[in-house]
Amino acid sequence: DSRKEDVVRRLEAAEKMLRRKLVVLVCGLLKSGKSSIINSLIGEDLLDEAILPTAPSFYELHYGEEKKIIAYKWVKGHWDESRPVFVKPTPEGIKEYKEKLPVTAFLGRGDIETSMCKMVICWPIELLKPDLMFVEVPDTSYLPSCQPIKEYLTYADVVIYSISMSNPCSNRDMEYLREINDFAVDRIVSVFTRCG
Repeated sequence: DSRKEDVVRRLEAAEKMLRRKLVVLVCGLLKSGKSSIINSLIGEDLLDEAILPTAPSFYELHYGEEKKIIAYKWVKGHWDESRPVFVKPTPEGIKEYKEKLPVTAFLGRGDIETSMCKMVICWPIELLKPDLMFVEVPDTSYLPSCQPIKEYLTYADVVIYSISMSNPCSNRDMEYLREINDFAVDRIVSVFTRCG
């Protein structure tokens, strides 16, 4: 019965996204340079590239005439859009909001989904104007148990998988690339590296 619910949820997510923008999903292991890739692509240091662990965060970057950031928490199997949190629309605002969230998932003291948040960021970036959306998901090692990562993979048009040069192409990277390929059969999977 839970498998049926999972399929229905994925189909609903896919249907919703058919009327949407081109989605570029950026993923990879913890501290592999995901935020750095997006910051480089948009030409601005918007997303936090902190070394310290923070709560698992998803970012959706959309074009917007005015800068706006709205955060949602994951509650009982979905993003709770009934209680949005308006975050100060600055890189510092993102960092300050994330610092208030629990870090228990990264420390192995709980389910990742109990402390997750999604930040919908509308920003006046020309690259995003022609109906393009960047999505960053947290550490891909959560993929097997993390429903939101699976949902984003369902409708991603392009997947950029980030690999840190400090540990290039680890077994974990290869395992997650295979899992991602199961979702992204018709999609392009690009692999980027960075110096660690």
